[in-house]
Amino acid sequence: MAIVKSNYEKVDTGLFIHKLKPNVFLLRKVIGSKYFTKVLTLDTRSGWSKREYKNEAKKELVKWLEGVSKQVKGLKFKDTTKVNDLFELWKGKKDIGKKSVASDIAFYETYLQDSIGKEIVVDVIAAQIDDIIHNLMHDGKFNKIIGKVQVLSKRTAYDNTRRILGEMFDIALRNQLIAVNPCALLTKIAKTTRKTIVKDAVGKFYKLKMAILELYKDDPFWRGFFLFCLHGRRKGEVASLKWENVDLENDVYYLIDTKNGNDYKKPLPFLVKEAIMKIPADRCGLVFASPKTGETIKNTDRQKMKLDKVVGFDDFKLHGTRHISGSALEELGANSDIIKDHLTHKRDGVTYKNYVTYDTYINSCKALELLESIKEDYEF
Repeated sequence: MAIVKSNYEKVDTGLFIHKLKPNVFLLRKVIGSKYFTKVLTLDTRSGWSKREYKNEAKKELVKWLEGVSKQVKGLKFKDTTKVNDLFELWKGKKDIGKKSVASDIAFYETYLQDSIGKEIVVDVIAAQIDDIIHNLMHDGKFNKIIGKVQVLSKRTAYDNTRRILGEMFDIALRNQLIAVNPCALLTKIAKTTRKTIVKDAVGKFYKLKMAILELYKDDPFWRGFFLFCLHGRRKGEVASLKWENVDLENDVYYLIDTKNGNDYKKPLPFLVKEAIMKIPADRCGLVFASPKTGETIKNTDRQKMKLDKVVGFDDFKLHGTRHISGSALEELGANSDIIKDHLTHKRDGVTYKNYVTYDTYINSCKALELLESIKEDYEF
């Protein structure tokens, strides 16, 4: 029987749930030009929610992908093996359900594939990769998702390219196709750290909050999105947040597979809760699914420009809301651990890493209490 993909909606990379049958899923994997698919029907469980079926399906997806990857492991390395072939092998060894892996795959396909994908692996040298990194930092690359040329920062261009291609060429090295990984010979780029100085952060926090509330008073979608960012969340964390990780009854939400690899429990700000409860949705999938495509939001530039005109901050960036909320907490007397836990930064040092168990949720609650205490009296 033919699989009708329109009967399914996306849950995660490679996993789709039937729109009418919560225990039926479509598993999908593309390797090169070959498609692997499977319809997974889970046993009906009394009292199970859609979320529980999804969690069980994710476990089955991992097992299925292991079997698929074994089918591509038989590829024989040849002197004509191309970097794109290496990419498919590398991808087959990854847990594509993780956001960090999906991000790496997108980076390769967007910024590296056209430049190096068709090259023969044994012919690639470090200088060639150096040129690719240089071009990404200075000339940029057209990004189809956002529809414009994007110039990458030194850190993004160098670190991501070196790490992703380095892992790929390690596969060729272990299979004795090459003698040296070219990424080990790349010209090092000195890291430059530009600290964003935020003055009168408490005043800026209040002004930005009021601007969001006024500008989007009739638009709960963008009101909730920007208020989330203002309360310390990364744009990607907000865009990828799913309803299954929001507990409206207990006023908490969960960040899964964050930038530092950890999961976090967070208190849900009252104004954010108020906004997202008014978003017209069936509360399944992404909280902030694109109104046009239903997929993850990629571009917020137009909405941010509206905020720019209202708040009038110099060189304001959406990520800057994290600097504002973190600096506001410091001005309000919060200690460094509260600020780190609020921003989901790892605590430093051997002591915290190996000996001390701590609950970031408690400090996150303290941080939220301080931020919600900011009233008009603080306005500059």
